[in-house]
Amino acid sequence: MTFVNLLLILFCMISRSIKTCLRKIFGDRFSDETGLLFAYSYDAKFEGAPDAVVFPVDSDEVSRLLSLATEEGFPVIPRGAGTGQTGGSIPVEGGVVLSLERMNRILELDRENLTLTVEPGAITGDVKSYVAGFGLYYPPDPASYEFSTIGGNIAENAGGIHAVKYGVTANYVLGLEVVLPTGEMISFSGKLYKNATGYDLRDIFIGSEGTLGVITRAVLKLVPAPEAYATALVGFPDVSSIRRLASTVRSLSASACELVGKNIVPILMENFPSTLPPKTSYLMLVEFDGFGDEPKRLLDSMLSSFREVSFVVARDDSERERLWDIRRNVSPVIRANCTCGVSEDIVVPPASVPEMLEFLEELQAEFSVKIFSFGHAGDGNLHVNICYDELFPERQIEQLLEALFRKTVSLGGALSGEHGVGIAKKRFLDIYLSEESIRLHRRLKRILDPRGILNPGKIFDE
Repeated sequence: MTFVNLLLILFCMISRSIKTCLRKIFGDRFSDETGLLFAYSYDAKFEGAPDAVVFPVDSDEVSRLLSLATEEGFPVIPRGAGTGQTGGSIPVEGGVVLSLERMNRILELDRENLTLTVEPGAITGDVKSYVAGFGLYYPPDPASYEFSTIGGNIAENAGGIHAVKYGVTANYVLGLEVVLPTGEMISFSGKLYKNATGYDLRDIFIGSEGTLGVITRAVLKLVPAPEAYATALVGFPDVSSIRRLASTVRSLSASACELVGKNIVPILMENFPSTLPPKTSYLMLVEFDGFGDEPKRLLDSMLSSFREVSFVVARDDSERERLWDIRRNVSPVIRANCTCGVSEDIVVPPASVPEMLEFLEELQAEFSVKIFSFGHAGDGNLHVNICYDELFPERQIEQLLEALFRKTVSLGGALSGEHGVGIAKKRFLDIYLSEESIRLHRRLKRILDPRGILNPGKIFDE
């Protein structure tokens, strides 16, 4: 029996009478069965025991649940697919997990306005595949896009490998339907590409990690799908050329600019000996997309400016896939070589990436750990995987993370580029946000959620 199982049995935050009310709302889509509760007690990194799970099929049921929760004072934890990295979809102190997986319909494709209306449980990969059949493209693509939901992506403001050109989820949300913690239902903007009428309240729910309202419908912006690609894997002997190449890539509007750090490269060399550029300490996968011969022209222009680097250019689709396979192997390589550790997703101004890479080497030496870094160099978002043995002191882990975050902020960066704060980073929030800003966050939370029932304990302690 796991620790979570024991908690499920010993503690319960909601009364029998509340469970009776929930059964009236959801029928057989309510469950407090131990096995099912365990299945909804974890995300990609954290665990927390719920008292019940409900599966709404429409906005009205979400509204009735939140009205009841506000009246009775029990926690509600919204959940998409549970792929998050920071504990955002798990309970801190029991409560009801609100699984939106059955609200997963694609409601309308508007090809004239280039919009798609979906429910929050729609899988991001399914959305991308659906619109691709019409020659359209939904750009946001977090690593979990084949499993994560649109609602979860909006709640975290997810990014991905193509954010350097196309932006993040927030750039593709035109309209939202949201149920507030009080049960009120409100809609924002619809299919408008611009709107200067009143406050832009829609945006406070994007990236709010399910703490301010539950997203029940979204209108997404689409773009024409690119038809041509030009891809190269570039090798660097050191960090000195990375800043200049990344700047050039951004100025030419590359669609991807993916960095692989020096501790990962030797392992990839063993797996892809004939594909990687020679004499390489760092790798950057660069891709241009578009129409006609424009992507190839841009890639050629970029490479002609860099005589000091080595590179491999994909000559056809199969070679392009081969290069992307190298990038896709990065996370499995880290998992195989890092059995104990923490993973962070800091973001700095893109020009500061080389300085951050040098600082990571200093951290590695100072704390005697192994750091595997990779990420989206074009937008400054680095995934920093810190690996240590099981006996590594907790106190030193905290010191290392604090040093990492303080350096990040000193470079003009932030604690998270796409994973959010959740419970994982909230103890470090005051490194980035001022006391005044945190107070404003709390005031906004109290206004929208006066009883603090919606995803409590996330981002900051209330």
